[in-house]
Amino acid sequence: MIWKELALTSHYQTAVAIKNELKQRHFEESTTGIEALIDALSRSDKRALRSQLTRLMMHGRRAPFKTTIFSTMG
Repeated sequence: MIWKELALTSHYQTAVAIKNELKQRHFEESTTGIEALIDALSRSDKRALRSQLTRLMMHGRRAPFKTTIFSTMG
């Protein structure tokens, strides 16, 4: 099985495929699948974290500008 491709395509399908390998007692194959899934999940988490941090930084850049505008108007 091409674990890396499957793990990048669908985490759910990868988990199901690993389960099937375990049922058949293909422990080495299932271990390879688990490692690919862990790698794919960590990449996904890193992308999500990077995206959230970018949003927070953009929000932080806008906030001082807004307070400056309002403080000069009052």
